[in-house]
Amino acid sequence: MRTAWILCSTCIAGAAAAQTTVTLDDTVIAPKAQIGLGINGGGSWYNFVGANMIDDPSFEGAEQDGFARDGWPWGPSGDLSGAVDVTDFVSGRQSQRIVVNTAPAHIGQGRVTLPQLPHVMTATVGQTFRIKAMIKSDTAGARVRFGAMDDGWQCRFGPEQPVSESWAAYAGNYTPTSTHLLRGFCVGFNDAATYWLDNLVAWKVDDLDPATGLSATFVARLRELAPASLRLGGLGVNGIPLESYLRTFWDLDYGPPALEPDLDLNTFLRLCREVGANPFICVPPAFSDATHWQLGDLTDDVIANVYVDHGNLVDYIGGDATTTYGARREAAGFARWDVQFDAIYFELGNELWGTPDDHWDMDPNGGEDLLTQMTNYATYCSRRMTEMKGRPGWRANMKVGFAGRSPTTWIGNWPGSYDHTLVPAIGALTDFSTIDLYYGDGVTGTDPDASIFAALFANAVKHEREIGAMKTAFRAANGGVDIETTVYEGNATWGDGSYQSDLTNPTPQYFKSVSLGAAVSLVDVYAASNRAGLTVNNHFHYGGNIWGATGPYPAVLRKPAFFALKVFTRHLDGDLVTCTVSGGGSWNDALTGEDAVPYVACYPYKRGAVWSLLLVNRHLTETRQVTLPHLLAPMSRTTLAGADLNANNEAGETITLTSTPLAGVLQNPVTETLPPASAVVLVLSETGEPLPDSGPEPDAAPAP
Repeated sequence: MRTAWILCSTCIAGAAAAQTTVTLDDTVIAPKAQIGLGINGGGSWYNFVGANMIDDPSFEGAEQDGFARDGWPWGPSGDLSGAVDVTDFVSGRQSQRIVVNTAPAHIGQGRVTLPQLPHVMTATVGQTFRIKAMIKSDTAGARVRFGAMDDGWQCRFGPEQPVSESWAAYAGNYTPTSTHLLRGFCVGFNDAATYWLDNLVAWKVDDLDPATGLSATFVARLRELAPASLRLGGLGVNGIPLESYLRTFWDLDYGPPALEPDLDLNTFLRLCREVGANPFICVPPAFSDATHWQLGDLTDDVIANVYVDHGNLVDYIGGDATTTYGARREAAGFARWDVQFDAIYFELGNELWGTPDDHWDMDPNGGEDLLTQMTNYATYCSRRMTEMKGRPGWRANMKVGFAGRSPTTWIGNWPGSYDHTLVPAIGALTDFSTIDLYYGDGVTGTDPDASIFAALFANAVKHEREIGAMKTAFRAANGGVDIETTVYEGNATWGDGSYQSDLTNPTPQYFKSVSLGAAVSLVDVYAASNRAGLTVNNHFHYGGNIWGATGPYPAVLRKPAFFALKVFTRHLDGDLVTCTVSGGGSWNDALTGEDAVPYVACYPYKRGAVWSLLLVNRHLTETRQVTLPHLLAPMSRTTLAGADLNANNEAGETITLTSTPLAGVLQNPVTETLPPASAVVLVLSETGEPLPDSGPEPDAAPAP
């Protein structure tokens, strides 16, 4: 009989159970997993990636009421009309033509609501916004003005500028004289004439990273976190054709890049290079010729026969100028990307085993059984892997893998399962597989805190076992050869509000999903998964609200999850080695069904003579006294803990990592007290001397 974890002193059998002995062993289990982040494109209005605040700045969208639209629409004001011009443009394939019959008139692009409130943009005194565009007119000297749109939907214009009859760049600054909601930007026309606009960008001048053209705040947060990988993925990329990934519009000295409908490939790779992360690229299933990607879904013919653009992508990244796409890359001003990274991962699509919207999956005809779908997937993967690896741009540091799902899904050697149908077909071709690492299933809005957080901690044991079982099944199906296991997305999340996108009225479950307790469980689950054999773990995702590691722009507060990730990226060093935990007690968890879950978890990492010992106390209310029977010198302690497991950083950074230097004196034994529901990293030296780069990372710096 299982009982829920109750917050009381009777949860363990006496005080002696709190005494815990951790015995270290330097037998290597696995290298430290690369902790990465999922990032998606779009401007800083939404997810705080880009500096550019204009949707569809090159006017590449389909014409709607006379105006190009890909994102928020342009609204005309006054006596004017618009049309897309596909014959006269600066970049892309078209520009915006505007005929002003009676001046003055203007167009404006403003936001009514945003998908993740309270994500808003405020213009404050002292800020400066720069607006820039390529413009020409049929009338020399016709005047234009740039402006910003306030909370009353009024355009606040700057001075007028005469334009010429040839394409030229024009720019203006908007500096607020009072604080107001910033809804968008405007272009005014002070003379009756015909105007052409292209490459219209707007950005806050103190929030532009010169190396990437992205938000300086965004890039600074990434540099602080130092993720080992960045994943360009998400369901939104599935329908993107290759030409969208490879699009180029203007150099960075002109202004920030366009991020519609997502990050272009060169901007993404430039960002990876800038923050020292390996690229993890989700290769869209829409990658096909100019006709097939417009179908909006896969067909049997596309699955089997349309995959040349997967090879073209490889040549674009790693090919030299003798290849068609390598020459395109060099013409765009970029050297071979493969030589700039230790590894490049290509993931074949996002959740193609069964997308939530029933598009771009392995069920093109609808209603097909799992065996047919998995057979389709084997064909899909083998054709594309063979194409990619056969290209001249394929390099030794490139890897291509298939997109999986939860470790126990479709495993069991039955027709249609991964280990029966897919792995035997592509095991010799694939370099890795992916899984998700979302956890928290079974939690409801009526469960008490004690049950919710206990279940999150129990998931460390559950996922370590399940990942290990999946790897064993794959190895057996692949003739005894292991397949590298990576995570495409993962987070502590559950229903009843964690999926809610409108935060005007968030449920209590949302706040639990971004809480300190959830963050400590992330440390636990990610370390346990590393021990099970994970090599790359891409946390989903970077910014915004739902599942974000940081909060919305412009404050960009670091959530507790940010600091959980930072435990791995900044405070653990070396290979994961073995240890033994005795004492400390255990519990039987009701929601997950896990029995005998130890209260104390140990994950030692070791490089040379220095240990980075990660200890997790899973007990919600009691400390644990840990003894290490070894001659070691404690050098530093880093702690993720707090008095309230529900604490979050939604309104301010109340939760951070606490790093403390220690005496560095050799002693035996070493003792440590673990706060309730905490993750603690002890840096221990066998010689009393730290490695040159093993000092604690500052963690309490104020938000920029």
